[in-house]
Amino acid sequence: DETVVELYSQATIFFCDVVNYSSLRDKLSPVEVMKLLNEIYSSFDEIVEKYGIYKVETIGDSYMAVAGATDKMYPQESAEKIALLAIDVVKCVENFKSSDEDKISVRCGISSGPVIAGVVGSDMPRYCFFGDTVHTASRMESSSKEMCIQCSSTTYDLLNDAPNYSFHFQERTKSIRYECPSTKDCSQTFWINDASNRMRSSLRATPDIENGDMIQGLLEQPWNKVGKSKETLLPISLGQSFMTSHVAAILEGRMNLVLQDRNPSLQLSELVRSQIRDFVSEIIARYNKVEYHSFEHAFHVTISMNSLVETLAKAGKRSEPATEGIYTDISHDYFMQFMLVFSALIHDVCHLGMSNKMLESLDHDVTKKFDGSTAERNSIHVTIEILNKTKYRQFREVIFPTIQDKIMFSKILFWSILCTDIATSDRLNKCKDRFNAINSYIECLSMNQEQEDKFDPNLCPAIDYIDDLHDLLDLSNTQLEESKERFIINKSNLERCVVSEHLMQVADVAHLTQDWETFLKWNLRLYKELMECHKKDLMPDPSNNWAPGQIGFFSGYVIPLAERTEKCIGKIKGLSLAHYAQLNKARWETEGERISEIFINGVEKGECENVILMKCYCSENVPLLDADESAPLSRDLICMINTSSNDRR
Repeated sequence: DETVVELYSQATIFFCDVVNYSSLRDKLSPVEVMKLLNEIYSSFDEIVEKYGIYKVETIGDSYMAVAGATDKMYPQESAEKIALLAIDVVKCVENFKSSDEDKISVRCGISSGPVIAGVVGSDMPRYCFFGDTVHTASRMESSSKEMCIQCSSTTYDLLNDAPNYSFHFQERTKSIRYECPSTKDCSQTFWINDASNRMRSSLRATPDIENGDMIQGLLEQPWNKVGKSKETLLPISLGQSFMTSHVAAILEGRMNLVLQDRNPSLQLSELVRSQIRDFVSEIIARYNKVEYHSFEHAFHVTISMNSLVETLAKAGKRSEPATEGIYTDISHDYFMQFMLVFSALIHDVCHLGMSNKMLESLDHDVTKKFDGSTAERNSIHVTIEILNKTKYRQFREVIFPTIQDKIMFSKILFWSILCTDIATSDRLNKCKDRFNAINSYIECLSMNQEQEDKFDPNLCPAIDYIDDLHDLLDLSNTQLEESKERFIINKSNLERCVVSEHLMQVADVAHLTQDWETFLKWNLRLYKELMECHKKDLMPDPSNNWAPGQIGFFSGYVIPLAERTEKCIGKIKGLSLAHYAQLNKARWETEGERISEIFINGVEKGECENVILMKCYCSENVPLLDADESAPLSRDLICMINTSSNDRR
């Protein structure tokens, strides 16, 4: 049979052996040696599982593991995990005594680089790793010292950029000759002495291979600049690896805040953090490659939601807002903050780029599963099915350790996702009814009018989906019966529900309340997606009414939503949602016809997105300004745009 091999461009290899193995072998019987090695290597196996890396094999007294090959992770992260494994292995051995009171010592070696892997043998096949990196890691171990960890310069460089830990090194004074078949050069090596958790923002993201320097900038962007690069007018188009690592880091940070709120001594384990990253990757894989309802849009919604809750949290620390909102406790409601970001991530999972009405007209399979809000309920079901997998057990236990937490998880999830079905007028009107109910209640209280903490039970958006909750969250009948009162709409529930819905609806259309260029990017993508639906005879040609249609959407939905949201959370500095929406509407009233024509012609000719957008930004009659309305386009950029726009002339 043909041998199948795999090439991994960047992995980190770990070797460890028992220093005094020969003397142990001389004084102990073979059975005693095997028993001793089994005890110590079983302890190593637990550490390997803790960090979610791959144990390759044990041969005699040698133990081998690898990160960054069979699992998908960044080089800095794989090096970090292996280094932490080595540190824990040494600490484990320091405290280790066999059942016969035998003490042992080990030495460890680490190297990073490309490896080749494949299954070797037929009767007893083994998955083996080959290459200079393996040879070098083995050399790092054999030339190491008792109870020490030696790493190559390639691993040293990666660990200096490790995402979560600062490593304490000591340069080895004596150079080690690697003697690899392809290199045979001398290179400096380093001792890894210890590691300490970085003092960093809990929401700082994992460094990305290509975009690591951009992550912190994204976190610090003001609301109207979210997703906008400082270097170019074009909104950032990020690689999937960057978006994946960034979303995972945000979820990790938010979950850490939840844990520390429950118990200040708690922190996410490496296992749970690994599960979060795997969960995010699996969610992303379920997004379809459509023009608008894609993962890139979900990413923008997620970082916009994170910006919203982070702004609210900071305002709470500054004792803002000056004007009280409906539910200002969100500034320190860490579980709700986590759930809103979580919901933003998954809200369009499996979206097909078609409205619920279109799906019904096609009698699509998904419409047979759900009666109403088809796409939204499907997203919830797909997400819960993934989360319920055995491999995410520890992640689930961290999110909802109790039945009460599980119920709150389900409520916020249903509140946040169902409200995004804004094409269903009944659902949208119910959202407004809930807002009006709690807003009137609070206004009456402010005028010292006594109010009964009781509302129409039909206001609860999750009440119709109790059976879904029962099945999805594996609640027993007893647990469900005991928890029904938690779905009763009282003041506390209604406040949380209304704020959840409004923040989610704002994040879902965030581009309309942000920078002009960001608005145009997503407006173009929506137009392209709807044109695809038109080509399938699922809707009339959207180009016939595109310009006035956007004005109607601003006036009828976006601006009223922004104004209600500001009442929900209070007026907060830097979060002028209605103001930015009105600016975009006013500018569209001036330029919308011209831009719509550019959209229509550009899509018809098959022009790439950036060319179409650059044409939109360039106007011979209207000077192009940025969101502050103070910085016109540079002459060089206008020349560049005009060069690519000859067909317009």
